Amino acid sequence: MKKLSIIYLTLITILFVSSCSSSDDNNETTTNSIIAKWEEQPVNTNCSQTETIEFFANGTVQSLDLINAPCDYQLGTAEYTFEADILEVNIEDNSFSDGIYTIRYNVITLNETTLIVEPFYNDEVGTYTVALERFTYQKI
Repeated sequence: MKKLSIIYLTLITILFVSSCSSSDDNNETTTNSIIAKWEEQPVNTNCSQTETIEFFANGTVQSLDLINAPCDYQLGTAEYTFEADILEVNIEDNSFSDGIYTIRYNVITLNETTLIVEPFYNDEVGTYTVALERFTYQKI
């Protein structure tokens, strides 16, 4: 009877440890879930293209942005980092002393279908936020 109890406890321990390790794997997936193609909401239905942003695992991001209404889009590429709910995008720009224009975003929501970010800026003048500026994206 004692051996049976030990075997039973061992099996329960193995099942518990297995369930914990798969939970850790899910956390890694959540962290990396920004790696996808996202479409800004609401969608501009007047044009055949829409504003999109795509994050790649190699640390680059491509965005297709509306630069002139109604339908003039431009594709841009930059580098990004994503850590502790802060998304930092570094854009080459020779008008800055170090040649890089950096925009940081607070990631408000990131799940399997939705990305919501709120930009804040750091520059030579200081750190500031743009009041009520928030961008919502849906995964496509």
